[in-house]
Amino acid sequence: MRRRELNHDQQGNRQRLRGIGLVLALVGGVFLAVGLVDFLGAMSGSGGPQKFWCLFVGLPVLSFGLFLLKLSYVGVLARHLAGETAPVAADVVDYVSKETESAVQSTARAIGRGLRDDGPPTTVPCGHCGNHNEWGAKFCDQCGKPIAAPPICVTCKTENEPDAKFCKACGKPIASAT
Repeated sequence: MRRRELNHDQQGNRQRLRGIGLVLALVGGVFLAVGLVDFLGAMSGSGGPQKFWCLFVGLPVLSFGLFLLKLSYVGVLARHLAGETAPVAADVVDYVSKETESAVQSTARAIGRGLRDDGPPTTVPCGHCGNHNEWGAKFCDQCGKPIAAPPICVTCKTENEPDAKFCKACGKPIASAT
Protein backbone atom coordinates (compact mmCIF):
# COMPACT_ATOMS: atom_id res chain seq x y z
CA MET A 1 0.00 0.00 0.00
CA ARG A 2 1.45 3.34 -1.05
CA ARG A 3 1.44 6.05 1.60
CA ARG A 4 0.44 9.57 0.68
CA GLU A 5 2.86 12.12 2.10
CA LEU A 6 1.40 15.26 3.66
CA ASN A 7 4.16 17.47 2.30
CA HIS A 8 6.73 16.96 -0.43
CA ASP A 9 9.72 16.77 1.92
CA GLN A 10 8.19 14.63 4.65
CA GLN A 11 10.78 11.88 4.21
CA GLY A 12 13.56 14.46 4.41
CA ASN A 13 12.08 16.01 7.55
CA ARG A 14 11.83 12.56 9.12
CA GLN A 15 15.50 11.87 8.35
CA ARG A 16 16.57 15.24 9.74
CA LEU A 17 14.60 14.60 12.96
CA ARG A 18 16.28 11.22 13.31
CA GLY A 19 19.74 12.68 12.70
CA ILE A 20 19.36 15.66 15.03
CA GLY A 21 17.66 13.52 17.67
CA LEU A 22 20.44 10.92 17.58
CA VAL A 23 23.19 13.57 17.82
CA LEU A 24 21.45 15.35 20.73
CA ALA A 25 20.82 12.06 22.52
CA LEU A 26 24.48 11.08 22.17
CA VAL A 27 25.78 14.51 23.28
CA GLY A 28 23.34 14.55 26.20
CA GLY A 29 24.39 11.01 27.14
CA VAL A 30 28.07 12.03 27.14
CA PHE A 31 27.39 15.09 29.33
CA LEU A 32 25.28 12.95 31.65
CA ALA A 33 28.02 10.31 31.91
CA VAL A 34 30.73 12.94 32.60
CA GLY A 35 28.58 14.55 35.30
CA LEU A 36 27.77 11.19 36.94
CA VAL A 37 31.41 10.01 36.90
CA ASP A 38 32.55 13.32 38.42
CA PHE A 39 29.85 13.19 41.09
CA LEU A 40 30.49 9.56 42.01
CA GLY A 41 34.25 10.19 42.02
CA ALA A 42 33.75 13.07 44.46
CA MET A 43 31.84 10.74 46.77
CA SER A 44 34.83 8.44 47.02
CA GLY A 45 36.82 11.18 48.70
CA SER A 46 38.76 12.80 45.86
CA GLY A 47 37.41 16.27 46.61
CA GLY A 48 34.29 18.11 45.52
CA PRO A 49 32.66 17.53 42.14
CA GLN A 50 34.04 19.89 39.48
CA LYS A 51 31.82 18.90 36.52
CA PHE A 52 28.51 18.35 38.30
CA TRP A 53 26.97 20.98 36.02
CA CYS A 54 27.27 18.44 33.17
CA LEU A 55 24.32 16.57 34.71
CA PHE A 56 22.15 19.68 34.42
CA VAL A 57 23.15 20.15 30.77
CA GLY A 58 23.12 16.47 29.79
CA LEU A 59 19.71 15.51 31.14
CA PRO A 60 17.62 18.07 29.14
CA VAL A 61 19.74 17.61 25.99
CA LEU A 62 19.32 13.83 26.21
CA SER A 63 15.57 14.19 26.84
CA PHE A 64 15.09 16.54 23.88
CA GLY A 65 17.12 14.25 21.61
CA LEU A 66 14.99 11.24 22.60
CA PHE A 67 11.85 13.32 22.05
CA LEU A 68 12.96 14.17 18.48
CA LEU A 69 13.73 10.50 17.83
CA LYS A 70 10.28 9.57 19.09
CA LEU A 71 8.67 12.15 16.78
CA SER A 72 10.53 10.72 13.80
CA TYR A 73 9.12 7.23 14.45
CA VAL A 74 5.50 8.18 15.27
CA GLY A 75 4.27 7.26 11.79
CA VAL A 76 5.83 3.80 11.98
CA LEU A 77 4.31 3.21 15.42
CA ALA A 78 0.89 4.52 14.35
CA ARG A 79 0.81 2.25 11.28
CA HIS A 80 1.79 -0.74 13.40
CA LEU A 81 -0.88 0.08 16.00
CA ALA A 82 -3.54 0.54 13.31
CA GLY A 83 -2.57 -2.78 11.74
CA GLU A 84 -2.98 -4.50 15.09
CA THR A 85 -6.24 -2.86 16.20
CA ALA A 86 -8.25 -2.43 12.97
CA PRO A 87 -8.97 -6.17 12.53
CA VAL A 88 -10.09 -6.40 16.16
CA ALA A 89 -12.41 -3.41 15.74
CA ALA A 90 -13.89 -4.94 12.57
CA ASP A 91 -14.50 -8.23 14.42
CA VAL A 92 -16.24 -6.37 17.26
CA VAL A 93 -18.53 -4.49 14.87
CA ASP A 94 -19.42 -7.74 13.05
CA TYR A 95 -20.14 -9.52 16.33
CA VAL A 96 -22.30 -6.70 17.71
CA SER A 97 -24.29 -6.38 14.47
CA LYS A 98 -24.96 -10.14 14.31
CA GLU A 99 -25.88 -10.45 17.99
CA THR A 100 -28.24 -7.46 18.01
CA GLU A 101 -29.93 -8.09 14.65
CA SER A 102 -33.11 -9.65 16.10
CA ALA A 103 -33.44 -6.94 18.76
CA VAL A 104 -33.11 -4.20 16.14
CA GLN A 105 -35.67 -5.91 13.90
CA SER A 106 -38.22 -6.31 16.71
CA THR A 107 -37.71 -2.69 17.74
CA ALA A 108 -38.24 -1.54 14.15
CA ARG A 109 -41.43 -3.65 13.89
CA ALA A 110 -42.75 -2.15 17.14
CA ILE A 111 -42.02 1.37 15.91
CA GLY A 112 -43.76 0.59 12.62
CA ARG A 113 -46.84 -0.71 14.43
CA GLY A 114 -46.87 2.35 16.64
CA LEU A 115 -46.67 4.67 13.66
CA ARG A 116 -49.49 2.85 11.88
CA ASP A 117 -51.73 2.77 14.97
CA ASP A 118 -51.08 6.33 16.06
CA GLY A 119 -53.41 8.44 14.03
CA PRO A 120 -56.54 10.49 14.43
CA PRO A 121 -59.52 8.68 15.99
CA THR A 122 -61.60 6.76 13.46
CA THR A 123 -64.79 6.51 15.55
CA VAL A 124 -66.88 8.71 17.80
CA PRO A 125 -69.17 7.34 20.54
CA CYS A 126 -72.87 8.16 20.53
CA GLY A 127 -73.81 10.20 23.61
CA HIS A 128 -77.13 8.36 23.91
CA CYS A 129 -76.44 4.66 23.36
CA GLY A 130 -72.61 4.52 23.44
CA ASN A 131 -72.33 2.91 19.99
CA HIS A 132 -69.13 3.82 18.11
CA ASN A 133 -69.86 5.49 14.80
CA GLU A 134 -67.54 6.62 12.02
CA TRP A 135 -65.68 9.83 12.75
CA GLY A 136 -67.63 12.82 11.45
CA ALA A 137 -71.04 11.05 11.49
CA LYS A 138 -73.93 13.38 12.27
CA PHE A 139 -76.38 10.66 13.42
CA CYS A 140 -75.90 7.37 15.27
CA ASP A 141 -76.28 4.31 13.04
CA GLN A 142 -77.82 2.33 15.98
CA CYS A 143 -80.30 4.68 17.66
CA GLY A 144 -80.64 7.35 14.97
CA LYS A 145 -80.19 10.22 17.40
CA PRO A 146 -77.92 13.14 16.58
CA ILE A 147 -74.34 12.70 17.71
CA ALA A 148 -73.54 15.64 19.92
CA ALA A 149 -70.09 17.10 20.04
CA PRO A 150 -68.27 16.03 23.20
CA PRO A 151 -68.52 18.57 26.01
CA ILE A 152 -65.54 20.90 26.33
CA CYS A 153 -64.66 22.33 29.74
CA VAL A 154 -64.89 26.11 29.82
CA THR A 155 -62.14 26.34 32.45
CA CYS A 156 -59.36 24.24 30.90
CA LYS A 157 -60.69 23.62 27.35
CA THR A 158 -60.35 19.81 27.70
CA GLU A 159 -62.61 17.56 25.60
CA ASN A 160 -64.53 15.12 27.85
CA GLU A 161 -66.64 11.99 27.35
CA PRO A 162 -70.25 12.68 26.28
CA ASP A 163 -71.76 11.49 29.58
CA ALA A 164 -69.15 13.11 31.86
CA LYS A 165 -70.44 15.21 34.74
CA PHE A 166 -67.02 16.58 35.74
CA CYS A 167 -63.96 17.54 33.68
CA LYS A 168 -61.34 14.80 33.57
CA ALA A 169 -58.49 17.35 33.60
CA CYS A 170 -59.46 20.01 36.15
CA GLY A 171 -62.38 18.44 38.06
CA LYS A 172 -64.79 21.31 37.49
CA PRO A 173 -68.43 20.42 36.81
CA ILE A 174 -69.18 20.05 33.10
CA ALA A 175 -72.49 21.84 33.68
CA SER A 176 -70.43 25.01 34.11
CA ALA A 177 -69.55 24.72 30.43
CA THR A 178 -73.11 25.48 29.45
